[in-house]
Amino acid sequence: MKSHIFKTLSAAFFAALLAVPAARAAWYDFAKNESAPEIAELNMAGRQLENLVELLEIYTDELKANRLVVRGKAETTRGRIGAVLVSVDGGANFSKAKLERSGAFLFDFTPVIDKEFVLQVKVLDTTGRGSDPAAGAIRAVLRQDKSREDATTLFYALLDLYKKKDRDGFMALVSENFEGSRASLVEGLESDFANLDSIDIQPSISRVGRTGSMVEIQFGFNRRVQARASGAAGGRMMTDKSRTSMTFIREGETMKLYAMAAPLIFGVASSGEVATSVEPAAQGDQVLTVTAEGDAVKVEQQQTVEGTSDQTASNIVIGTLVVNCSMNSGDALRTCPSVALDTRGARGTLSFVQQRHATNMNSGEISVMAHIDASPPTVNTTGCVWVLDPNSVIRDTGQTDINAVKNVSADPADYQQAIPADNEVTLTVGKVYAVKTPTLYALLRATPGGTCSYSLPPTDPEMVINNVTFEYRIQLSQNPAF
Repeated sequence: MKSHIFKTLSAAFFAALLAVPAARAAWYDFAKNESAPEIAELNMAGRQLENLVELLEIYTDELKANRLVVRGKAETTRGRIGAVLVSVDGGANFSKAKLERSGAFLFDFTPVIDKEFVLQVKVLDTTGRGSDPAAGAIRAVLRQDKSREDATTLFYALLDLYKKKDRDGFMALVSENFEGSRASLVEGLESDFANLDSIDIQPSISRVGRTGSMVEIQFGFNRRVQARASGAAGGRMMTDKSRTSMTFIREGETMKLYAMAAPLIFGVASSGEVATSVEPAAQGDQVLTVTAEGDAVKVEQQQTVEGTSDQTASNIVIGTLVVNCSMNSGDALRTCPSVALDTRGARGTLSFVQQRHATNMNSGEISVMAHIDASPPTVNTTGCVWVLDPNSVIRDTGQTDINAVKNVSADPADYQQAIPADNEVTLTVGKVYAVKTPTLYALLRATPGGTCSYSLPPTDPEMVINNVTFEYRIQLSQNPAF
């Protein structure tokens, strides 16, 4: 068959073929014209060869049973494809590829590691026409694959440097072309190192995959850290577990960290600026992060990087609430109207605009009101009134600094009995109270100095003006850590 096909090729045809300028011929054209068959598709080791490269590097892990597989599809405008011939020595010798009637073909061979070879493909149809194999020649070489091994070694090296809080050593292993923000990664590392101690991360690698010069490591992790906790000796232990991935790129002879998906295990304080994707399997997991105030908390992993960028800020609402009202001094019981922390109109001044769920929660509402019992008017110096949503519970934390309380109990048994709707709870001025509602945790402190005070307007002695100020911290994600 082969000799018959070659005998039908005329000298005139070859002369016309060779007259086509080489500079105008793309590799995939293979002398593409109406008088010659052509290669419609070609791939090597599973890689679609769409662009001409100076030297194509194939790695040993891309072989199948130690054989490099070349596949393709040949087409012709007349007759059908009669044969596909493949050379791996620059055209010195050709061998037949396995050919299907559709024109699909397959050829495999075992290249020598680190020895360049030139792949050429010649297509012949049943009318005697043929393509020019030199027009689509591809230089390639087989390399011993160490990328997976090198990436895994780098992964554990980064983990060790992170545990040692070696920022400079860590960043030396990060690519200058890092896909996230390098500056934010540095800031995230510094915040992690300042606020987390006794870092223990146990990874479990599930997959190490290679694409071109990049290697992706997918892994699960169990993390245990000692988190900063003002007012708590030695801090408190926090744990979390989830799944995520990292991408490494070969730069010269070394691998470098190129990208990280959320949830992060490095630079958790800057997740939104550092992560470039979110591991789908981690969505909804409770994962560790560090707030702008330096507090370690657990938040729900969001579905997008945009959601990840503000999940730390949205987790804890901090502010001061001032309640002012006036009433007739003849009233025996003077009570200011309650103001809900998550539904009042003046959200913008208290940083509620960027808080997740702050404007659309239907339960777990916390309200406060000032309460004065006076006839004749006197100042209630023992406390103010706090009105809670049904099924909320409350306890005295024993602290007077609201920022000193970093976590509260999640056990309802540690709190007072559930409070019915509109019940009044007296709070001692200056003390910090913890509240657990059906949907969130909160801290509240009535500030001393002017709290629950009133004055008589000189223009209307029948009216009393009440003033009360509360500090609050609200944990929106049902996390008892503040």
